Amino acid sequence: MAFGFNQESVNGGLAKLVQHFCLQQGLAVPAECLAYQDAQRIPFNVWQHLLHQVNEHYQQPALGLQIARLIEPAHIGIMGYLGLSCQNLGEALQRFERYHRLAYDCNDLQINIKDNLVEISWGINAGKPGQLVDETAIALFKNIAEQLIQPLALTLSHVEFVNPQPAHTRIYEQYFGCPVSFNAARTRIGFPITLLAAPVNRADQTLQKLLENHAAALLHELPEHDDFDQQLQLYMTQAVQQGSICIDDIAQRMSLSARGLQRQLVKRNYSFQQRLAQVRETLAKQYLLDSKLSLIDIALLLAYSEQSAFQRAFKQWTGQTPHQWRSSQQGHAGTIS
Repeated sequence: MAFGFNQESVNGGLAKLVQHFCLQQGLAVPAECLAYQDAQRIPFNVWQHLLHQVNEHYQQPALGLQIARLIEPAHIGIMGYLGLSCQNLGEALQRFERYHRLAYDCNDLQINIKDNLVEISWGINAGKPGQLVDETAIALFKNIAEQLIQPLALTLSHVEFVNPQPAHTRIYEQYFGCPVSFNAARTRIGFPITLLAAPVNRADQTLQKLLENHAAALLHELPEHDDFDQQLQLYMTQAVQQGSICIDDIAQRMSLSARGLQRQLVKRNYSFQQRLAQVRETLAKQYLLDSKLSLIDIALLLAYSEQSAFQRAFKQWTGQTPHQWRSSQQGHAGTIS
């Protein structure tokens, strides 16, 4: 299963988190969990694949919320220990803003304070990972923050996702304890500014300077995000949605000639058609999660002239037909206790 994230990654400890969940639930442990359990980083597309593999065998909706219940600071590496070294949640949030990529390196992060609320949001500059991946990330953040300030709770004012609304929305509202909306411009969570003063439970500042120096060194080792690839993905997505895919037009938008664009692609070891297929696959999965869209609708939205061409391409990408993939994602029923 290919996804459109080529540079991004998450902390390797998250493989152990998923392994723990699978063992607790009596599910088969995906091979990636074992392959990356001792790794420092997990490529983001592997992380996506890993979650979707578990989802295929899990018989309840909102898998990410359940996985996040088992999170411990060690699962996010040095970020977890840095949080434990802080005096209060506000100080921990400052460290999170600075070093968040060490735990979860995908889209851009913004932290704003407005109307007595702290709002943390993530963009879509690297793409939309999908509801399963996003809900896992937001639930992980909530649960880690609550572990830091327990017995206090991180009382959320709102949660917003960029993805289409899933079938079981009440589960999200029950879990987060606040209104949850979908199809937003950015993924967001908000909580009262007063929580910034919440003391960290058993705070230990003795090693804080050492931990921060180590975190800075690890952050320096992470690769810089490729602005070219993110820009290409954006313009390809727009071209697909507009129904007009032309390498000359996309190159012009990027202030390149078609030949110059091809040279940049060769440097990155992929072709225009390969990157286009990744963009289409990502969009296809987003559209398939919207039960109101038929396969004909989705084929047109992806700029295919015929539904059969879309179905063949999707089977080549995923090993499943669009109908099979949609059923595997939307066919889970049940409640979360």
